[in-house]
Amino acid sequence: MNNGIQKRNRYIAHHHRQNMVVIVYETQGGTSRRYAEWLSERIGAECISAKDVGDEIDTGIIYVGWRSGPIIVGLKDFPLMKNVTAVVCVALERYDEKAIDVLRRKNGIDNIFYVRGGMDRSKLSFGQKLLLGAVSIKMLFFNRSPEDREVRRVMDHGGDLSSPDQLDGIAEWYVKG
Repeated sequence: MNNGIQKRNRYIAHHHRQNMVVIVYETQGGTSRRYAEWLSERIGAECISAKDVGDEIDTGIIYVGWRSGPIIVGLKDFPLMKNVTAVVCVALERYDEKAIDVLRRKNGIDNIFYVRGGMDRSKLSFGQKLLLGAVSIKMLFFNRSPEDREVRRVMDHGGDLSSPDQLDGIAEWYVKG
């Protein structure tokens, strides 16, 4: 591991023994990073990309990542999964308790906080664009609510549904300890 990253991780681990949490994010289009930064500012915790995390952080971790089906991307292979105390799941759809239950079971974590994200289509792979096209067509025929139209619009053209206010639940959870 890069010596600079090791020093940073030691600093983070030492610095956050008081706060007892580090925010780690996995992002593709930038929305998860933005939520991690907003949460970092709000609760006074360090924020770091999952790509830069070593194995020396011994505090709790709030993991911020995006949803792909029933999986929170990067969480299962995250080397410090044992330190993850909560997850902020970024997705386009509105909160759905059934979907959260599936995420809890599939990802092995109880404390999942759901926030709405966005999509930068220029950062998607060809395969991701094809899959989104198929989902969008299905939604056109079977899902006709105003919310579904909003999700389809973001899937088809890109957009952003994120807001720092959506972090109220996890911020309150963190403060209560």
